Amino acid sequence: MSVLVLSTTTMSIEAFLAGSPSTTQPPFVTAWADNNGVAFTEGELDGALNSANPVTIVAAPASGTRRIVRSVIIYNADTAAITITMRINNNGTYRILYKQTISPGDSFDWPSGIVAYGIDPTLYALTSYVDGKVLDSIADADTTHAPSRNSVYDALALKAPLNSPSFVTPALGTPVSGDFRNCSAPTTTEKGVTVYSGSTKALAGTDTASAMTPADVAAAIAVNANPKAMSQGVALTAATTGSNGIRAAHDARYANTTNSFGFAFNLLLPSYTTAAVLKNKFSGSSGVKLEQVVTSGIYRLTINTKTYDSTVPGGGAATNLVAGTKHNLAVFVTVGATTTTVSFYLDYVLLNTTAAQANETISNSDIIYLMGTSSTRTAGTISDFVMFNRAYTATEVADLRNGIAEADKWGSQTSLATGTDSNFSGAGNWINTACAIFDVNTTVPGKAYMLGDGGNDMIRLGVSTGNSRYFVSLKARRSAGAETTIYVGRSGSGSVGTSAFAITPTDTEQTFVGFFDTTNALYQSDPYGSPLYIGRAAAIGGFNGVSFEIDDVFIYKLGATLALESDNAQPIPGMWLDSSTNNLHAIYPAAGASLTRPKDSFVIRWVNTWAASHEAQYLGGIDQAMLPPKCCITSIVGVIAGSTIEDIILGDGSDTDHWVAITSGLAAGTVNFTIANAFSNLTNYKLVVDPDANFTGSITWTIRGYIYQ
Repeated sequence: MSVLVLSTTTMSIEAFLAGSPSTTQPPFVTAWADNNGVAFTEGELDGALNSANPVTIVAAPASGTRRIVRSVIIYNADTAAITITMRINNNGTYRILYKQTISPGDSFDWPSGIVAYGIDPTLYALTSYVDGKVLDSIADADTTHAPSRNSVYDALALKAPLNSPSFVTPALGTPVSGDFRNCSAPTTTEKGVTVYSGSTKALAGTDTASAMTPADVAAAIAVNANPKAMSQGVALTAATTGSNGIRAAHDARYANTTNSFGFAFNLLLPSYTTAAVLKNKFSGSSGVKLEQVVTSGIYRLTINTKTYDSTVPGGGAATNLVAGTKHNLAVFVTVGATTTTVSFYLDYVLLNTTAAQANETISNSDIIYLMGTSSTRTAGTISDFVMFNRAYTATEVADLRNGIAEADKWGSQTSLATGTDSNFSGAGNWINTACAIFDVNTTVPGKAYMLGDGGNDMIRLGVSTGNSRYFVSLKARRSAGAETTIYVGRSGSGSVGTSAFAITPTDTEQTFVGFFDTTNALYQSDPYGSPLYIGRAAAIGGFNGVSFEIDDVFIYKLGATLALESDNAQPIPGMWLDSSTNNLHAIYPAAGASLTRPKDSFVIRWVNTWAASHEAQYLGGIDQAMLPPKCCITSIVGVIAGSTIEDIILGDGSDTDHWVAITSGLAAGTVNFTIANAFSNLTNYKLVVDPDANFTGSITWTIRGYIYQ
């Protein structure tokens, strides 16, 4: 859905007609929300247009406020068609947003782009209009015309039943008990088949009496089989050699014996009964691979040498998925204390959970490939891929229909506890909340020492953890006392959101892993900003003479660690931008990939890092074109971290300084580079950065442009 933001006091939205209406000026209603950085305040305006004279339908916001325009509705109350124009007025500079002709009795509804819906009163049929044109007209007696996806959506939006205006005796006979299950027609053939809520009649493939007709099947496929129904997608052709799938960088917290994980696709395959590698991060006998198995169409997840299989979609000998239809596939791996299970979901519904197998240690730092491997490419279209560093419940999978949950934005590969906060080599950010003694690197060098006095004995990390879930790992040793449990999480009534670790023999250092959850009310009301606590739950009592030593604390935010969402797919041959904060941007294969919808602008994002070196590096990390043909670069921005770069150039793989000529003395900060050539030489589309002298640091690039005709 489109969104307009009025960001200055000089920006407003106006509308006007091409001329004067025959009888009546069109009324309008607009709605918006103002964001002043503290709160959102909703507002609206209604009125009427004034022929060809511009009327302000959304006024400019106040100073310091951003006005987010939600909707604009203009109704043609005239007897003839009208043409409306909607534009931005930025202090006298005008930008046309929309120009549309509207029939009498129809409405223009922005941002949906839908101009009108109507019911034909003579046919009692559903007629849908888009951009002023009839798209589908489906009458009651139309048994051969399968509705398109658009007409199905139109019907749902209207909630308009396709029924007669008054009841007459139907051809099936008069219902003897008030519903159509008991029509008086003499035969099943004449009655037809009616499926109603609570029906026990199965529509199985072997049920010839009530099997779906070809028209029924065509109607169902029409809703799912159109790649254009995807907001955006990446279509790939098949290649058995000489190519690769979509590649993304290695995720350092992808999987291990103590961390659950999962991923979800929206994809469309030309066949659901042929062998296909959907996701691959595998080398030798180590890693994770998801594939579709030939003939039966089941899904198989391989973790190292162990395999986990889904059941057959539909429950038969082979999948019931129709070739060329779009589906959501999700796989979540739950790692327990000693065993692992895998849950497969199809279209947000659980297929099955596998039998448990012994945990595996995954030591694989290979690149992630989607729709193929490092040497093959799988045919199909993928519109979304999200990877998580925790397992989802069935309810959470169902909620993925609405996108990634806010609490799961974003999972992190970087521990909140680093350096002195992790190894206690210095004071760091740890705070003594209620311990009798808390010291760092003194009583026990290189460790934190805690002594309880019977109160609510805790230490806390003075770093906000926010509204999310976390994975924690630490080492602890009980050096005195008889306490048997240490808590990690938040202290409070009922110890909500904590993990309890059992402490066994004195003088034995143990490693603990667990989770704590800050999405509950106790964390949200915490005066310290929901930090991590280590200690004894207040509801149970203090340590009272018990001492602990703590070391090597690591805290990772759980959630989506890689999010390739449809809107962030850039034109081929560029990259698919990662929505998460981890910037694991994916690179398309050099050939065999295309977008399902055209796109005339592009963004390249990448980070290049050097450690006391100055070798030339590719943006994208691979010797491959990143820019689309007929590209025009409009801006090159680099954020420099580390030491000063003496000299730097940016070339196209042939001309070493084609894009950016030599630039000297770049200190840490943001640089808007001068563009040497905005256009390519129509042959080379690579991006190669080359410092002239040794440099320790990084450059985070954002390159924008458009594709000219």
